[in-house]
Amino acid sequence: MASGHSPNLSEQERAELHKREEAKANRAPVVIAVVCSPSEAPRVSRAEEFAAANSAVQNLLLSAHASGLGAVWRSGDPMYHPAMKSAFGLQPQEELVGLVYVGYPDLQPPEGKRIPLQARRSGSKRKRALTGGRQR
Repeated sequence: MASGHSPNLSEQERAELHKREEAKANRAPVVIAVVCSPSEAPRVSRAEEFAAANSAVQNLLLSAHASGLGAVWRSGDPMYHPAMKSAFGLQPQEELVGLVYVGYPDLQPPEGKRIPLQARRSGSKRKRALTGGRQR
């Protein structure tokens, strides 16, 4: 696939690019290809079908992270190349939404520091209490 969109590269450069692109596919133990197969029913909005597929990916990421897994959603020009559509056997109306890489993270993310919603309200006594009376 890499050589298909790199006509000005030498044979060696194409081989190196292909090797780098191939390595990307193996950067996690699990790679999930997410496809949107929109309905052809006249009352179904194609845009809403893609919105639902994107939402499903977000929920997948949240579930993976809640389970202690690392997950990242990737896309980009190579994903939309006709060779990818062919490799996954997609129908003309189907599209890849993204590739989700899942595995155990090498690093643990830092603990989040959230300010309670009530403290975020402007003029809140609670906010002034949390900030020692300072205004931002």
